[in-house]
Amino acid sequence: MTHSPFIDVFNWLKPRGLNKIFDLITPPNIRKYESFVKECVDKRVALFEAQKDKPENEQRQDMFWFLCNAKDDANRPAYTEGELRGEASLLIVAGTDTTSVTLTAFMFYITRNHMQYQKLIDEIRSKFSSPEEIVYGPTLRSCNYLKACIDEVMRLSPSGPGEFPRQVLKGGARINGDFYPEGTIVGYSGWASGHDERIFSNAEQFKPERWIPDEGSGITKEAVNALQACFHPFSAGPGSCAGKNIATLELLVTIARTLHRFDVRKALGGEGTLGESSHDRNIFQLQDAYIAVRNGPMVQFRERKI
Repeated sequence: MTHSPFIDVFNWLKPRGLNKIFDLITPPNIRKYESFVKECVDKRVALFEAQKDKPENEQRQDMFWFLCNAKDDANRPAYTEGELRGEASLLIVAGTDTTSVTLTAFMFYITRNHMQYQKLIDEIRSKFSSPEEIVYGPTLRSCNYLKACIDEVMRLSPSGPGEFPRQVLKGGARINGDFYPEGTIVGYSGWASGHDERIFSNAEQFKPERWIPDEGSGITKEAVNALQACFHPFSAGPGSCAGKNIATLELLVTIARTLHRFDVRKALGGEGTLGESSHDRNIFQLQDAYIAVRNGPMVQFRERKI
């Protein structure tokens, strides 16, 4: 890794007028978002200051509590005001866009695969008599086909399609037989591995059954375990997603309640093609902008009479 003199010049210019230029050219919706983040951080920091003299069990101990409470080696606050806003923005994106990407991709694939759609709604509607019954618990966790459909969607359309950078620690690391020295930035692309034919046979095909052991279909538990070992939609290790459990809960409840209450199909006519990849209309098109950017799909809902 080398230090760029451009960064020094950039940082020197920021308080000397460059920030004002950025403010002028920033779109209104981005300015509104930044204002929202600042307001949220200011309120949360004020609450932290108001509660910090109370016993810890009487303080609001959310993620931001740990950020505000963190200290550096000199026992000073570990995060500046700007860094707290950056962390807040990351948490907002990680907690909203990731789930919405999976939900939109789910609707794309389930409306284009009628056999899987029928199998899924049969499972959901046979286990619950009303949408209100669908809460997180043993019955929802027993919906194995629903969980398999979600895994298959996250394999095909990961919310973070590009690699998440990790820095090699002291002493270096050997990855796939190659040695990488300390300080090297490495990454792992969920989209690339999820579409790798060496790992997932018929990788472009939406096939939730691949995640469920079934002796009749020749899918062994060992084969499923091998797929799971190469599947990390929430990353892995110390840098894995802190909100994995709540994201999984959101997906399970939202999809199950929606498909219990409504029948859904791909929109008719040209609108129904929105979101289709140019090389394969059965693949949901994503663009990598750290979080996946997408357009569509357009689907139609019809309320069921229960």
